[in-house]
Amino acid sequence: MTRREKVGLEDELTNFKEMVIKLKQEATKETKFDKPVFELMKECKRMEAKIKELCVDLQKQREENENDKTVVNSLNEEKERLESDVEYFKNMAKTAKTHAEKAIADVDYYRNMLRSMNKSGTLLA
Repeated sequence: MTRREKVGLEDELTNFKEMVIKLKQEATKETKFDKPVFELMKECKRMEAKIKELCVDLQKQREENENDKTVVNSLNEEKERLESDVEYFKNMAKTAKTHAEKAIADVDYYRNMLRSMNKSGTLLA
């Protein structure tokens, strides 16, 4: 449920509470029990039931929001772990590249040394 919907539910709940309070005040003003008072009492009970429903819905939304926060936090932690792993493997790749470049340079050096020795006749082909 979005923030706007949550605020809407809270406003509706507040309006219902105010209406119930007014209905109760009207009912207590009457000293004799005639038809309008009974209707007011029925309306009051309906409104109280609606308030209870809204409270349950609001509690469910709060629990869902809490669950969503938990999921988001765990996803953020997983993201941080993955970023750390990526950085580790980047560094490992850079190191491997450096070692490979050094090995290629060594091979080139010894190849050139062998060629120069072959040209000078030091080694037999």
